[in-house]
Amino acid sequence: MDCEHKLKALEQEIESLKEENRLLKEKLSSSEKNFDSVSFKEKYAVRILDSLPDMLTVFNHEETGIEVVSNEETNHVGVSNNDFKGMRMQDMVPKEAYHNIHNNLQKAIATGRGSTAHHELDFNGEHHHYENRIFPLDEEYVLIMCRDITERVTTQRQLEVFKSVLDKVSDSILAVSEDGTLVYANKQFIEEYGVTQQMGIQKIYDLPVSMTTKEAWERRLQEIRDNDGTFAYRAAYMRKGEDKERMHQVSTFLIRENNEELTWFFTQDITCLLYTSDAADEL
Repeated sequence: MDCEHKLKALEQEIESLKEENRLLKEKLSSSEKNFDSVSFKEKYAVRILDSLPDMLTVFNHEETGIEVVSNEETNHVGVSNNDFKGMRMQDMVPKEAYHNIHNNLQKAIATGRGSTAHHELDFNGEHHHYENRIFPLDEEYVLIMCRDITERVTTQRQLEVFKSVLDKVSDSILAVSEDGTLVYANKQFIEEYGVTQQMGIQKIYDLPVSMTTKEAWERRLQEIRDNDGTFAYRAAYMRKGEDKERMHQVSTFLIRENNEELTWFFTQDITCLLYTSDAADEL
């Protein structure tokens, strides 16, 4: 009996050790997962920061440089990453740029939320435009993300010049997306057809044009597609506030980009030309 009792006690001890072993394995497995997660962050955090196009810097609330956390290639202030620490912001950038960044930083600190502003700098002999986004990190530090937006600003200015030119021509010019939404219209078209809704909302078939329904627009668009994206036709119309029918010569061009279609319409009033031609025929 004594041997049986000892054997039974030993079996219980073995089962107890097995259970402890199982629990230890689960705990170890959980620890390994947590370790892998942390090591991934430690391994890739620097690489992620280095891959960003922004200059990332940390300042304290007194505007003293703490550290540049992006790679050296993003640095555009003329102060090396090593010399950045302990340097005052106002000593890094020109007065006007500092004024814009300073105001944005104070706004971020006061609100406790991210804030965006813009400044300009000369870098490598060229004038650049930058967007600065500032985020409070805690009660002592802020993160400043500066991105070079020179190309965007240049494109926007060119577009504004282009729009200004189009507004001065006598022809009506408009651009329509695939679903019939007006994306662009010059001043002439807006005045002639009484456009009241904003671009991106106004539908072409809700205006007094030859395509008076969505179905009519879709048929016209298909005609343009069937003609390799270029199509010309004549269309009768009435100017806003007038009751006399006039005639337009319309030229269309379909542009495809990024799986989207945009149809441009260039319309010229030929009413007087037709009237002169008819008068000449009568003579």
